[in-house]
Amino acid sequence: GKMVFINLLIKCDFENIQSLTIPSDTRWCFTIQSSGGETRNNIYIDPNQTVEIPGSKGTANTVIKFDKHHTTFSLYEGKNSAKKIIEAEDSGKFVPFVTFECRGAEPISWTPSKNDTFIAKSTGGKEFVVDLSSKEWCDYDEDNGLSVGIFNLEFKFETARNIK
Repeated sequence: GKMVFINLLIKCDFENIQSLTIPSDTRWCFTIQSSGGETRNNIYIDPNQTVEIPGSKGTANTVIKFDKHHTTFSLYEGKNSAKKIIEAEDSGKFVPFVTFECRGAEPISWTPSKNDTFIAKSTGGKEFVVDLSSKEWCDYDEDNGLSVGIFNLEFKFETARNIK
């Protein structure tokens, strides 16, 4: 299969949050679908892991076998990749958040995990480690007397057309 670059776009509503980011080494849990239409759940793409692609000199973060075909997934951080940040002005809009290089299969669903270390920064500048596994989060910034929250999390996948 040919290589495609896929963005995970995230949309959420912020309450007194200036930014949401995630470390580069975060593991992503996806449901993937092969070009033949077969799906697999709970596939982890771990940027800290490098595996050899069978029958090739290349490497990937994750290699999954469908029938006789090996499909590959890697976090992509090259030119024009998504910046892993959502800012206050993006609240309520779909934003390309992270980019993956895929061959032979694509992610079709994302499962936010309790172990994902999203970092939210309040409008007062205080940082919170955020668990978005339930698609929303709220807390209180005592230093600045602010209720803070992230709500109505949605996502979708799109081909990153600006990467060649």
